[in-house]
Amino acid sequence: MSTLDARLLVDARQRPREHTRDLIDPQTVAIARDDDTVTRHVGPSLMAQLRAAVATGDETGLGARGRGRPLVIVAGAYDLLADVTADDADWP
Repeated sequence: MSTLDARLLVDARQRPREHTRDLIDPQTVAIARDDDTVTRHVGPSLMAQLRAAVATGDETGLGARGRGRPLVIVAGAYDLLADVTADDADWP
């Protein structure tokens, strides 16, 4: 195996790990303040944000509770979550 092949193999193994971490680890955001300081804030993971975007209200406790309001979800997020879940089921 050549050095190039070995590097490509290592990269092929590492890339899914990095993307998985990006998806499930909490997100850290740096915010530059007016006084030239930078503060870091931790927010929910991308997967948690995706699940929140498709929550119907029952999961969050914020449902319409019979008031006749439609449940609002982000359709694109629903499709993406379905794709991720389907891909996850196929993972060995």
